[in-house]
Amino acid sequence: CIKTTTDSYTSSPVCPTGYTLSGTSCIKTTTDSYTSSPVCPTGYTLSGTSCIKTTADSYTSSPVCPTGYTYDSITKACSSAATTRYDATPVCPIGYKIDGSRCSVTMNTMIDADPVCSTGYIYSSISDKCEKSGIITTYSNWVCSNEIYSEKQSVYSGLIASRTYLSTSYGYDGCVSACYMPYYTYEECYRSATYTQGIVDAYTPTNFTCPMGVPSSDPRYCDVYTVSYKYPTSYTCSEGRLDGTFCYVTYTDYKLPTYSCSTGYILNGTTCSKTITDTKTPTYSCSTGYTLNGTTCSKTITDTKTPTYSCSTGYILNGKTCSKTTTDTKAPTYSCSTGYILNGTTCSKTTTDAKAPVYSCLSGYTLNGTTCSKTTTDTKAPTYSCSTGYTLNGTTCSKTTTNIIDTKDAIAKYKSIVSKEYKWSPSKTLEGWISTGKTRIVEL
Repeated sequence: CIKTTTDSYTSSPVCPTGYTLSGTSCIKTTTDSYTSSPVCPTGYTLSGTSCIKTTADSYTSSPVCPTGYTYDSITKACSSAATTRYDATPVCPIGYKIDGSRCSVTMNTMIDADPVCSTGYIYSSISDKCEKSGIITTYSNWVCSNEIYSEKQSVYSGLIASRTYLSTSYGYDGCVSACYMPYYTYEECYRSATYTQGIVDAYTPTNFTCPMGVPSSDPRYCDVYTVSYKYPTSYTCSEGRLDGTFCYVTYTDYKLPTYSCSTGYILNGTTCSKTITDTKTPTYSCSTGYTLNGTTCSKTITDTKTPTYSCSTGYILNGKTCSKTTTDTKAPTYSCSTGYILNGTTCSKTTTDAKAPVYSCLSGYTLNGTTCSKTTTDTKAPTYSCSTGYTLNGTTCSKTTTNIIDTKDAIAKYKSIVSKEYKWSPSKTLEGWISTGKTRIVEL
């Protein structure tokens, strides 16, 4: 790469000996001087090289108050008004009491306590008792028969057979409720029995528990205390003025001021005074055409000549300008577009290609976003159980009593259907989920 430039500069002018360059001219200056006579202002007297005037100066001193105080020209004293603030007293609605910045009242609500029944008993809100369920046996009235039996006990299906002996002299007057002789040859008494599911025992509960609140003096009830809040209806001040929720009280303090004088003055009461000696420098004047410098009058005489010009070696003078031509050779530079990196004379750029991950699920699972899920239904046959004292046979519960067989259907118990949902996650833990420990590889 080659660059040709022309270097030039303005030639420096040269003046004759004793002359000084000023602009484009050579100037020689000579000074003519003499001593001026001093003149003092009116009322001043020359003393040596100074003009002196003596006067008496006085002024009234200004009162000085302590920091924070203000001077009162009427009372001739310093006063300070300080305002203090304190919390106003809140006024609460009737029945409420102050609670921090609010008013509160505690109210008691009585609710029913929950009865506690013994094991096997269940509380009934209808009867207000703890009840126990069981089999209730109901007997019919006694019935008499005139049939004659041999000495063996007759069996009546579904009945309780009970016999008693009636003498021939007693006649057929009725039946008694017990069987004194198991076998006889005269009248027979019997009655039927009915079995039903019902309440076999009940009692009034004496133990109670409170789901909310605390036990009341009556154990059947619970006391629930609630606190209600309200803001104060107004505020009052014991003294001062009320502003919002604060009271402001202003106090005024008085102090006597102090007086002081400026440096050099003497204080007398409230007056500052001093004797002032005014010293001024006398003035000097010069004749026309001369300039005053201190006490000397001088005049400058200027002689003007035209300067000469010259150039350094290798430069050519043209008027007042010196110039020469030079050639500068440099190696070229290289640059790249935005985003590229220069290496020697080559520009290069690295590009990263990003793709979204692909998700897949195991066989039988359904993909929804990044979640794999499968619904599993588990079906099992029900199991059967019987009440205490009954024997299970297939789906039938049976119990044998004296001369009577009581049967009823067993109660089927079914197992619940369980469904599970599975979800893949890049994290080892996920709130609300249990890890199965299984992993998979996701192609990016």
